[in-house]
Amino acid sequence: MRRGKESTIISNATWGTGTGLDRVRAVADSLAHTVRSHLGLVFSELEKGRVVLLWTPADAVLNPAGVVHGGYMAAALDEVCGVTAISLSNPSTPYLTMSLNVDYLRPLAAGQTYTVAGTVQQSGGTRTLVRAEISDAAGQLCAQAICALTPNRKVLAAAARARATERAQENGQGPL
Repeated sequence: MRRGKESTIISNATWGTGTGLDRVRAVADSLAHTVRSHLGLVFSELEKGRVVLLWTPADAVLNPAGVVHGGYMAAALDEVCGVTAISLSNPSTPYLTMSLNVDYLRPLAAGQTYTVAGTVQQSGGTRTLVRAEISDAAGQLCAQAICALTPNRKVLAAAARARATERAQENGQGPL
């Protein structure tokens, strides 16, 4: 298991075990993932193929014009897309973003709470499409995105090797 912030959440060796929904629930119940804690994203709803986060942007993410920087909006959309894709996986599988297409419709203000929702539109073995939206308290759409993600098979393979090594060590066989 890696030490540091990641080890306080869930070991990377657990990818490929359990369901993605179980893994996302465990992360939601933990303190916070680095990106989510940096942005201030908090889980609100969580089901297979749909995730809703709440976001109250801080002053630190404002651009010189005094509204939330588009890059931070894109990061929030990308984050909800990633955890939404993971929620549908079985076994639990990490995903990499292949593309993220964002439409900015209304500016966001610091200190106001927004809903960031992701819904799987299409899921396949090599590509999953997720639609994400940022809405204000009145339900007005502020930004939307379509994200294409692909399973991170290298992380799955590394997790399987780590589990095999751990089992071998527990059986007194030493490192493989």
